[in-house]
Amino acid sequence: MTRARTHAVLVALAAIACRPSASEPVASAPPEPAPAPAPAQPPAPADPPAATPVDPLAGLDADAQWKWAVDRLPQLASLETAPTGSLDLLVADGSKITLHSPDVSAHAIGMFASKPCTPMTFARTGDSLVTRVPLRQGPARPDIRDRYTELELGTELVVGAMVDGDQRGMIGLPQGHQSPRRSAVEPDVLRYQARLQRYRVDCAWHTEERRCADGKSQMCRRCDPVLSEIHFHVGSGSMGLVKSCETCPPTGEQIAKALDRVIHGRDFAVVDASYGPAFFREKLRCRAAEAAMAAEAAETAIGDPVPEKLYDVVVSFISPGDGTNREAADALQRFVVGVGPTLEHARGRWGKEGEHDECFDLSGLDAKARKRFLSFVKSLAKKPKVQLGEKATCRDEPR
Repeated sequence: MTRARTHAVLVALAAIACRPSASEPVASAPPEPAPAPAPAQPPAPADPPAATPVDPLAGLDADAQWKWAVDRLPQLASLETAPTGSLDLLVADGSKITLHSPDVSAHAIGMFASKPCTPMTFARTGDSLVTRVPLRQGPARPDIRDRYTELELGTELVVGAMVDGDQRGMIGLPQGHQSPRRSAVEPDVLRYQARLQRYRVDCAWHTEERRCADGKSQMCRRCDPVLSEIHFHVGSGSMGLVKSCETCPPTGEQIAKALDRVIHGRDFAVVDASYGPAFFREKLRCRAAEAAMAAEAAETAIGDPVPEKLYDVVVSFISPGDGTNREAADALQRFVVGVGPTLEHARGRWGKEGEHDECFDLSGLDAKARKRFLSFVKSLAKKPKVQLGEKATCRDEPR
């Protein structure tokens, strides 16, 4: 072996001897240290809880609640509560009393044929006076056994059972007609001239634009409490401009709701002498009341018929040879006086025996008054010698 070749072999062996074995670990670079954790952030502050509205009625008894309501809505002070009165001023319980009414036939929707101020004997039972009115003319007595209509004067006037031989039934008042309520008890008179009325408090909403100094604006709403009858609806109000940029004040809706809670379910009364009948102990006073009503009726404006005009209602009083039904005509006139001047009334005369047409335009009446008027005239038309027409001309042939 030459010297050069021997040197190459020695170099190769030296390289093999310096190579690490498979079982020895290979040294690696030390790991980089982990980053330090970020400092803990304090928790975000929670939104403050919404303030619970304070109930303005909390801790107030019924009388204090009413005073609070009247202070904020003075109109409440003018409302009349449903009247009550003891019959002890008239008659002892278990006893009988004779009363006289100038207008019960009209306000009982024509169910009775009794003449004005005819004596009516009532028997008292508890808080009611009860009698039976004969189906034909005659005095009312509680002991009539047949052919009668029962009349009860309790807290309200009730037309009750009708008995005619084998026929029995309940009459009542026409649908939608509220029974007259007792409005006064005095030693010499009992009045049923009130009707119940309930109210609520609504919001009349107003919108205000609040102008800011930087030119921006915000809209704020305000509730003005409004007293309304239970069937009435109050809608939106008006809009105004207020130069301010403060937080919108409370709307006031909570006050309106509290006011509504105070009057909810309370019975109030509207007293009107034309709404129901009166019953007098003395016949003389009854006759005086009848004369006053007749005078008032005479002053009521009655126009002449318009030719070819179709009136909403025409009540004709006819005569088959023995005259017209004056009592029915008087009852109609008293009822018309109670309706008021919004009812347009014309009269046409056309017969030798006093026949006449009473003609009415109902366009001036609201729905409730129109319904009550129609109920009355339809019942009146069941009386003898009375006829009813609708959308008809008014006959006028003066002789």
